[in-house]
Amino acid sequence: MATAQEYADQVGDLLRQSEYLQAFDLATTARASFPDDRRLQHQLVLCLARLGATERANARFRELELDKVEDDEEILALAARLQKDAAFALPVARRGAQLATAAKAYERAYHQGGGGYFPAINVASLHLSLIHI
Repeated sequence: MATAQEYADQVGDLLRQSEYLQAFDLATTARASFPDDRRLQHQLVLCLARLGATERANARFRELELDKVEDDEEILALAARLQKDAAFALPVARRGAQLATAAKAYERAYHQGGGGYFPAINVASLHLSLIHI
């Protein structure tokens, strides 16, 4: 039987290859053995987001209580990504407030999660998007 880390590495490889459905299936299998592993929880929700299942990803995010995480940059950035995805699903005229909320969530991920470049890039790109709405 694989370890949680081995599963997470395999799911990560599939995500990098854009094999989102396969990654979701493997993450689901892995979570059966390691239900409390945060990285696998994150990857499962990320798979759903990349598959375009934003509402389902949001529901699973809350179900797994990832919305209570305060110190993990990847999870905080995933929360922001889900808000961004929801914003871009709205008509252009209604996106502004949701994009501003997503930008604040990315700022939170940046400041509370360790100052990585990924949330910082998204903060900048969302603020640029807000200028053009």
